[in-house]
Amino acid sequence: MSHSRPPQKAVLLCLAAIVAWGSLPLALKICLKTVDPLTVTLVRFAVAGTITMIWQRRPILKGFGDLGPHLKLLLLGGIALTANHLLYVWGLRFSSAGNAQLFIQLAPLLFGLTSVLVFKESFSWKRGGGVAVLVVGLGLYFLENLKLLAANVEDYLLGCFLLALAAATWVVYACCQRILNPRLGPATVTAFFYLLATLCLAPLSQPASLARLDTIGVIALLYCGVNTLIAYGAFAAAIDCWDSSRVSATLALVPICTMLMVEVFSHLFPVYVAAEETSGRAIFGALLVVGGSALAALAGAKPAVKLAPKPNSEPTD
Repeated sequence: MSHSRPPQKAVLLCLAAIVAWGSLPLALKICLKTVDPLTVTLVRFAVAGTITMIWQRRPILKGFGDLGPHLKLLLLGGIALTANHLLYVWGLRFSSAGNAQLFIQLAPLLFGLTSVLVFKESFSWKRGGGVAVLVVGLGLYFLENLKLLAANVEDYLLGCFLLALAAATWVVYACCQRILNPRLGPATVTAFFYLLATLCLAPLSQPASLARLDTIGVIALLYCGVNTLIAYGAFAAAIDCWDSSRVSATLALVPICTMLMVEVFSHLFPVYVAAEETSGRAIFGALLVVGGSALAALAGAKPAVKLAPKPNSEPTD
């Protein structure tokens, strides 16, 4: 499908996805003040999984009968997705919301490179240029933050390391999702991943900590659960009425959306959202990351096989 001008519906859907993904780390930050990362992640999977099972119960139940031959790949993808969500939340705990959204941009970058090797996709010089710009921007942003956060360098480095690992595990999940989608259907694959993650995390979580949440905390936690459905539902609908590469390019604006939201809400609700210290060079680096990500997405010459919406991703979320 190719459209020279974006349909109004696609623009609105992309805007919904950008706002949903952009706001996710702010909501997570609120939850993490009271609840541990394991329990937060468990609730996210449980809420999203429950709604998915109710909403898509017929195709899911039909597809569950064919799981046997694909069980190893399903287990690998589910474990990778669980690790992705946990690592992202842990990384966010030691990092800022804007920093987390920028570093998770490594996920689509790594997936694009993996797709060239595994799925034999084309790799044009424009895509290579986009990758180069993204890497330079991320490096500049990283180095500037090291100077600004001199008193908390260890925490910042740990957060960046965890976020990079989150991006890597998302690539494993995305590859499994891509392979399994045409065999089992996106709804069945996603439901299995949610169920597996919930079962894995349940024995390790601390549900008692949920009692310490105030009203804002409860709202934030529930929002984290439904955020996946809002963001990826809008994304999936957008690529049905507009080129997927162009949709992906617009979603490169998510980190900028997060930074703007942090700036606004840190003034309106400083108790819940802390302001982020930044510099002109760091902002320039962030813009390079966004520009490089958009260029790499637009450089895809051929439409790839559609993936089911990834639950976090924040490039995790």
